[in-house]
Amino acid sequence: MYNGELYNTPERRTAMEGWLPEEVLQRNKSPYPKTHHPAYLQAVSRRLQELLDIPGAPLFQLVDRAALMELLQARTETPWYGQLMTVPQTIAYFLQVNHWLERYRIRLG
Repeated sequence: MYNGELYNTPERRTAMEGWLPEEVLQRNKSPYPKTHHPAYLQAVSRRLQELLDIPGAPLFQLVDRAALMELLQARTETPWYGQLMTVPQTIAYFLQVNHWLERYRIRLG
């Protein structure tokens, strides 16, 4: 039941008492799914590296290959554009865009 007001309210927390651990129950809502597990960063980085080895990958119609290589080498968790999408989520986003371009055979220009 979402009416624009019950997004992060005490009513939702009260409804889930006893079902969720307290630290989950009381955490702030995040607009993006995140994982801080190092294996996730390793997995998406490996997939992006594999994509970089494909010369005609559709993503390169939109994104500079060198910029993606820099992203793989990023040593900071919070990129210049903000904190909602950190490096692992950004890599995953580009992988998803490439998948979409491939699946629907999108060609630009």
